[in-house]
Amino acid sequence: PDVALPGQSYPVLVNKSVFGFDGTSASAPALAALISRLNGLQAQRGQPPLGLLNPWFYQVHRDHPQAFLDVVVGDTASTETRLCRFGFRAAPGWDPATGLGVPRFSVLRE
Repeated sequence: PDVALPGQSYPVLVNKSVFGFDGTSASAPALAALISRLNGLQAQRGQPPLGLLNPWFYQVHRDHPQAFLDVVVGDTASTETRLCRFGFRAAPGWDPATGLGVPRFSVLRE
């Protein structure tokens, strides 16, 4: 992945009730909302939308690494019930488990 977001016990409001969701079903909509907010700010500033995100993510990370929280613990092999010997581990810097890290809206909006 290029970025990571929390994906376990993610609080989601459904019909006025809060439920905990796991995985990309929770984190992908959260990332979409973050990008939508950033595009809204772009429009307010009279600037074009972000467009293709991958080049933008990597340019921002190069110029402002503090815009991403580096995830250094975790892996892609484990679930709540199973530990697989295959997968990727999080590590300092870019890694195949968490990419650049968690985008920080408070920094990206600037």
